[in-house]
Amino acid sequence: LFICTSIQIYSWFVNSAAYYGLTLAAGSAGGGLYVTTALSGAVEIPAYVLTNFLLSFWGRRKTLSAFMLVGGLACLVIQVLGGVLPFVSTTCALMGKLCLAASFAVVYIHSGELFPTTIRNSAMGLVSVAARFGGICAPFIV
Repeated sequence: LFICTSIQIYSWFVNSAAYYGLTLAAGSAGGGLYVTTALSGAVEIPAYVLTNFLLSFWGRRKTLSAFMLVGGLACLVIQVLGGVLPFVSTTCALMGKLCLAASFAVVYIHSGELFPTTIRNSAMGLVSVAARFGGICAPFIV
């Protein structure tokens, strides 16, 4: 149970830090401030639709892993190619935001099912605190 809890804490922390980091950096991703911020918010709608579709086919673990991997790769591509190709930075930021919003939706379900009933409330509180620490660290990451 300790290993599963540690993995969940890490997942929640990373999800929150990357999600809020991309949200805070939306204005500097290229294009206009209002357009990129609006696109950053609008990309969450297809994220939730895609989540519902993939959960029925892949299950929770594969869906969560896929969204976190693609979101992480998008963030890495922003760092590598962002200065050279500005349109790639905007595209990858939106793709990363889509994947991280979807993984946030899946991680809530996955964590709730992973913990035993007797400690579920406390465990969900613990991983939620880890996510808030990730959100606190996000401005320093950007």
